Amino acid sequence: PVLFTLAEDLTQMELHVDVDEADIGQVKEGQDAIFTVDAYPDREFQAKIIQTRYGSETVDGVVTYETVLQVDNQDLSLRPGMTATADITVKQVTDALLVPNAALRFVPPTDQQDDSKSSRGLVGMLMPGPPHENEVQEEDVDITRKQQTLWVLKDGQAIGVPVTIGSSDGIQTEILSGDIQSDMAVITDTLTNGR
Repeated sequence: PVLFTLAEDLTQMELHVDVDEADIGQVKEGQDAIFTVDAYPDREFQAKIIQTRYGSETVDGVVTYETVLQVDNQDLSLRPGMTATADITVKQVTDALLVPNAALRFVPPTDQQDDSKSSRGLVGMLMPGPPHENEVQEEDVDITRKQQTLWVLKDGQAIGVPVTIGSSDGIQTEILSGDIQSDMAVITDTLTNGR
């Protein structure tokens, strides 16, 4: 029989987080993190990265790396075995001009594309053809230079504005340079007459 169960100091705990392989290159020891647990959904806990491990784990085709965070648990609200969701701060940008990522993916529809689909018949309308050579070349150049075209609404017309992009949080992206101001209306999508 178990006579005594000895617990370590629960005021100092470790949080083990699985970081996706696409993000692990930005994660380093000493970075700050914020995490939540299901038991306290409205409360955020502070943590600091103390170790990033090199051994990977693959679950359902997703490769992750275990990262250890140090947590101060002075009020003993956290307990061993709780499931947590963490956000790790890898970079901070202040006073940035941000646009939604949907605005950077937007390409205005052209009549030429519609004509080419209809000229190929029913199959052409259902299955898009291969991209034109000049479209592929433009995309490659944009990726290497971080240059994008942002479409803004000016006098009822869509106007393309070349911009240089910076950091992104997956939802919004920083604009480093370009003829764009914070009061401009950027286009993220269009509605057709049928919708």
